[in-house]
Amino acid sequence: MNKFYKFLSVSMVLTTLAISHLQAQNSLKEGLAIITSGIGNIDSFPATDVYTDTIWRTDEKIWFKDSLIIIEQKRFQNTFTDEEVRLSDVVFCKYVFIDLKTLNSQNYGTFSDTATPYSNYKYKNIYIWNFFKEKNNSAKKLNSPFKILPDTVINNKVIKRVREYIDSLPFLKYSIYYADCTIKPNIFQFNPYIDDLLGGCKTYLNEWYYKDDRNKSITMYRIEKEKLSPEEKRVFSAWEKNALTIKLPLLEGESALKEFFICDDEKHLQRSK
Repeated sequence: MNKFYKFLSVSMVLTTLAISHLQAQNSLKEGLAIITSGIGNIDSFPATDVYTDTIWRTDEKIWFKDSLIIIEQKRFQNTFTDEEVRLSDVVFCKYVFIDLKTLNSQNYGTFSDTATPYSNYKYKNIYIWNFFKEKNNSAKKLNSPFKILPDTVINNKVIKRVREYIDSLPFLKYSIYYADCTIKPNIFQFNPYIDDLLGGCKTYLNEWYYKDDRNKSITMYRIEKEKLSPEEKRVFSAWEKNALTIKLPLLEGESALKEFFICDDEKHLQRSK
């Protein structure tokens, strides 16, 4: 595995999703999304809703309610068997609560309305990942080279596609966005300009092709449910109140980046179920 795969983390893949708090009136106001990330062989890794043949794969949850989101973060942890065979195990890191109006964030170790936050930081410092990018420009004004590809059919649906050629990263060749015009408007956007380019259809899948011509990686989301359970709503209510009364110092800059990206101490880790 080359240095690119070591560089790529679950959280960094996740952060390629641009999340905007500017929602249309008919958009989903609450629900649960599943974020799937993985790397697989280019010949046996098709653009479908089920990616099974992967070098690694993980599914993370993002709950959303109005301008509030909760991100379940995981990471890969190398372990050894008695025969000293190296394995990669998915472990839980933390829950990240973010208020998109204030951009204040807190980390939690458990998903419970009685849980206590253990860090407090300003999320807006992660603009490097183009979070909260407003739709204030047309896709035609993009400097990156884009090409609209012919439509394809996935799971009996007509899917639109756009190819983006990437020059900024030496190990990447190009990226393909997939858009489904039947998806309800929601807070998840890979790139709002791509959605504009495709007439408002929602991009739900992004594939990256590498210059080694052997593997590709994917990030995709699907809306698992459009309504929160009473328990999930209680968590949002409690964590929103916690954000208003928290006494922990507010971290910014590099400290805020670390709080978001770095997996926490062992006391906050639980093995993924």
